Amino acid sequence: MWSRANCPACTAAKRTLDGLDVRWTERRVDRDAAHQRRFRRVTNGARTVPQIVVNGECIGGMDDLQALVRSGQFFQMVGREAPSRSRRRWAFWKRDEAQSP
Repeated sequence: MWSRANCPACTAAKRTLDGLDVRWTERRVDRDAAHQRRFRRVTNGARTVPQIVVNGECIGGMDDLQALVRSGQFFQMVGREAPSRSRRRWAFWKRDEAQSP
């Protein structure tokens, strides 16, 4: 994932990927000019962050990631089966239960 410091959409994308238990690597475009050139080349000239790249294919930003997750295509891209709806509800319920006093 290509990102920039203090970017709310980048933070949301990181949380989304963490919540999906997907390993990811952050590349910051605000570090140096070489990263900025590579960012433009890898993302076909994108001007906004985050830009998420899966298996060498730039899928776009946060909205694009959410759409792919909702449709189930994201899981196909990363080679996993999409969790069933009941399984997701169970996971959230168990997590909330563990945080209760």
